[in-house]
Amino acid sequence: MFLLVTLIGPAPFAVAEGDEAELAKALVRLSPIVVPDAERESVRDALGRDLRTALRRAGDESRAANQAVRSRKDCDAYRSARVRNLRQALLRFPETPNAVRTFVTGRIEADGYAIENLVYENRPGGWVTANLYRPAKMQAASPGILLSHSHHAPKHEGELQDMGATWARAGCYVLVPDHLGHGERGQHGFRSADDFAREFRLGRQDYYFRYDSSIELYLAGESLLGSLAWDLMRGVDVLLAQRGIDASRIILLGSVAGGGDPCAAAAALDDRIACAVPFNFGGPQPETRYPLPDDAETWFDYAGSASWESTRNLAFSARPGKTCLPWEIVAAIAPRRLVYGHEFAWDGERDPVWRRLERVWELHDARSNLAFAHGRGRLSGSPPEASHCNNIGPIHRERIHEAFATWFGIRATEFRQRRSAGDLVAMTAAAKEQTKPRLLHELLAASTDAALAAARRERDEMSAPELRRRLRAQLAELLGEVSASPVRIAAAESAPAGANSSDVVIERVRLATERDLVVPLVVLHKSQRAGVRNSAVLCLTQSGKAGFFENRTADLARLVRAGCIVCLPDIRDTGETAGDASRGQFSTSTERAASGLMVGDPLVAQQLRDARTVLAYLRSRDDVDPARIAVWGASFAGTNARDANLRVPRRIEGRPADAEPLGGMLALLLALYDDEIAAVSVDRGLASFRGVLDGPFVYVPLQSVVPGMLLRADLCDIAAALAPRPLMLCRLVDAQNRALEVPDALRAHERTAKAYVREKAGEELAIAADASAADWLVDQLK
Repeated sequence: MFLLVTLIGPAPFAVAEGDEAELAKALVRLSPIVVPDAERESVRDALGRDLRTALRRAGDESRAANQAVRSRKDCDAYRSARVRNLRQALLRFPETPNAVRTFVTGRIEADGYAIENLVYENRPGGWVTANLYRPAKMQAASPGILLSHSHHAPKHEGELQDMGATWARAGCYVLVPDHLGHGERGQHGFRSADDFAREFRLGRQDYYFRYDSSIELYLAGESLLGSLAWDLMRGVDVLLAQRGIDASRIILLGSVAGGGDPCAAAAALDDRIACAVPFNFGGPQPETRYPLPDDAETWFDYAGSASWESTRNLAFSARPGKTCLPWEIVAAIAPRRLVYGHEFAWDGERDPVWRRLERVWELHDARSNLAFAHGRGRLSGSPPEASHCNNIGPIHRERIHEAFATWFGIRATEFRQRRSAGDLVAMTAAAKEQTKPRLLHELLAASTDAALAAARRERDEMSAPELRRRLRAQLAELLGEVSASPVRIAAAESAPAGANSSDVVIERVRLATERDLVVPLVVLHKSQRAGVRNSAVLCLTQSGKAGFFENRTADLARLVRAGCIVCLPDIRDTGETAGDASRGQFSTSTERAASGLMVGDPLVAQQLRDARTVLAYLRSRDDVDPARIAVWGASFAGTNARDANLRVPRRIEGRPADAEPLGGMLALLLALYDDEIAAVSVDRGLASFRGVLDGPFVYVPLQSVVPGMLLRADLCDIAAALAPRPLMLCRLVDAQNRALEVPDALRAHERTAKAYVREKAGEELAIAADASAADWLVDQLK
């Protein structure tokens, strides 16, 4: 007897009944494509369009709210709401200290000023390296200036030295700290070209590794922009502690290329800052079309577009009803003094943000507190026609000097006396011994471990059903909306079954989910008599249905032969709905993940909604037994060897592979939110997100990160909540994407094992280094 594999498109295959190997070979030749050629590009870009629309909607909401502001009272209410939204978007801050511990580690006497190399504590165990330029002669009341450097270079960069010396000679204290991850506060350890065997972009690693720091901070419930702004606010504390400082004249400048972002955020949050000078933040960017169009008010993208840079694309800044868009952050500085800065030529007449800022300051009756500074040329140009700079160049400082003289009586003459980076080192050997500074991942590991332990102690007192309800609620606070969409079949095709009742059918279906998004999926099953309900397996992975066809055809054949209905969907940003094949730092997928965070809808939450919609679709089928549906979450990403060198620069060929947590993570979450799922198999899934904080090199993609997750739960907590349902964890990997042996996997899932024992279901938990998911699933679904 032969089994007929029916296809939509190519010719069918005749396969001997019972011969799984032949069926597997036939499946290899099947095309997993569901979307017609003419619609493929549209479906691939649907998620990107949807997110861009959401960001534009946030801009429209902001515009409408701003137009409703008609008075000083309205301005105050608008500002209060935006500052509140900003605090929420920046996530957690450390506790504000009563006093900031500061140690001076060196001093340089110079011409009319002095430089103190110092360190100050930003949180217990965390230290900021900085240079304090101070006047040679004490004055009765000296202004304090704080410089937020760009991502081009840290505190020793020449333009920063010029500004420090110039304003110190004019009687000001000038504090220039290293941002987190930059200069002496670098996390990656690459300080010279000799620090890695191959050629790499040494000068850009501090910038590139912002991606790693952002992911670590998100997992710990913090944000990079929040951390940078926090350090600047602690810098204000340092300035205010100086003898003779004038507390009414504290000024914060933010350089081009990322320095303006934390400058604006810190100034919006901290009323002690009397004046802010953020460059390239809030309005048109160097990349923005120049000159602006006449309809710039409606054309301009106020929320911005997303990328891996989390300070420029602030998570949760474009949430419906809770916006804190860049221009709103800048406007929140009113009615204090503001210099609106642009690195290149500025189209002031058409700049819609400038018009809004003018209106805000006018409503405060403080228009004289508003000024601007700009350069010349365009980003695409070259010096001297274009005023490229590393931080804030001489041409930009001309108008700043004018504003400072008018507002604060600071009369400065440009002065230049540059020193080597070595002269400006603050964290000396003696300082290290005294302060014992810890790297970011060490600080975050300590704080998250404490928070997670507290959350677990609370849940440990609960019964299994109570625990599941509590964990669902806690994760829903982080994920947002996770409900399924109504089941709507946009299109479906199925080849007629063969004459034999054992024939195999492939169905190609498109489920409509939210707005114009669709989930293409393939269903494989034996032809059955009407009225017969079968078990089903929902297969989830980042590479989509094609990943299973390319890597697990033998398992698919085993499931089909056993009578299972096998469903293989491409939930959003996977398979046919993915923007590109990469999930790396500079990929389309990362842009989508960042956009999702901006609108307050993490990509994992979106994908969970899709998975729940597919599950609802399966349950709606006449041939599926709703009580016998299992979920198989898998990864087909290559793993790193146990002895692989993981201390590798970014943007270099041959970098170690990232883990791919999506399939296993979604399988666990799906079962957490659905008690009716019969069994769960996780194949090559991530063992723990906590392992990301074991070092500064991150090998987990942004797409799978849920901000604040490690304050509430790790993957083992979700797995433990599934007890007593059957669960198999096979071929798990650590956060560095290295295969775990069973003892290591057991240690990572000790809480899972204890939960199953507590529920008297130890035999329902399988942790294996190598096993057949298909065989295990068939056994569970009998």
